[in-house]
Amino acid sequence: MRLLARVPIRLRLTLAFAIAMAVVLLATGLFLYLRLEAALDQAIDQSLRGRADDVAALVRVSGFALREEGWSRLVDQEANVAQVLDPDGVILDSTPGVGGHRLLTDPQLARAAQAMIMVDRPLVPGFDDPLRLLATPVQGQHGPVVVIVGASVEEQKEALESLLAQMLLGGPIVLLLASLLGYSLAAATLRPVESMRREAEAVSAAKPGRRLPLPPANDEIARLGSTLNTMLGRLESALARERQFVSDASHELRTPLAALRTELEIALRRKRTPEEMEAAMRSAEEETERLCRLAEDLLVLARADDGSLPVRQEQLPATELLTAVRERYGRQAADVGRPLQIQADDSWSSTWIASAWNRP
Repeated sequence: MRLLARVPIRLRLTLAFAIAMAVVLLATGLFLYLRLEAALDQAIDQSLRGRADDVAALVRVSGFALREEGWSRLVDQEANVAQVLDPDGVILDSTPGVGGHRLLTDPQLARAAQAMIMVDRPLVPGFDDPLRLLATPVQGQHGPVVVIVGASVEEQKEALESLLAQMLLGGPIVLLLASLLGYSLAAATLRPVESMRREAEAVSAAKPGRRLPLPPANDEIARLGSTLNTMLGRLESALARERQFVSDASHELRTPLAALRTELEIALRRKRTPEEMEAAMRSAEEETERLCRLAEDLLVLARADDGSLPVRQEQLPATELLTAVRERYGRQAADVGRPLQIQADDSWSSTWIASAWNRP
């Protein structure tokens, strides 16, 4: 199974198609062979029954005259035989080609004396071909006898061998042509998949907007391509959000870093009094605190993306919460000309929030 899993899918489909086709050809060939064999057997049996009736009528009316020229025309001397035996196995009459050889064995003769039987004899003295014999009891002029007629089955054997040879010769050719057709169909079916694979290989973050080509038929491959195109759209949206986030984060970090650098440069540019140094350090501390809050915000966002953000619910007054937000973002809002104002009433506006800063 592991070795088969490494085979390309079109070859696996072709192999499966070839196996199925081989089973169909084998079943069809077996059916035709058995049907032809049954039809030939039925034709031989009907011919033997007709000749047996003729010989039985001869025995009842004229006695034993199978060697006479007129009655010998009932059978073909080269391919067919006839013989009359008494219940003890004594040959009473026979066609010239049989001679003194009895056509039935003792057990077969005992059965034929009771009812009609069919016997296949591959070897009969005086005949090169295998024979099929029909033996039936008949009430003759001088008592009960057993009438035997036979026909060669060589033509039947040759016909079956010819059919088998044609199937053995034509079957592999048909199987090969069917396998090539199956391979072509598999290749044509998988051609849209190969086209989508090449297009997917060319998709990159540097050139967004590319989509996989879809086949015209609304089949499984088309639905797979549509699903993959939807996935590509989601990935592009996520990538765009990530780029925007990096841009916003860079902008937010640049402002406090620039302010901190300015404060430090001013503080180091000339000697200052302790009060001025303390004011500069306090300003640098505020900017450092701002940087710490930004770093914590980035950490919260990263944990939220991977699902590991620790969350605990707690109830806070709305005024206190909104005041903290204004103190934290008031300066950024003022820089862009959007001052923050708070309007809240703790008597009715307290709410539940998810705190990301307290670990359970």
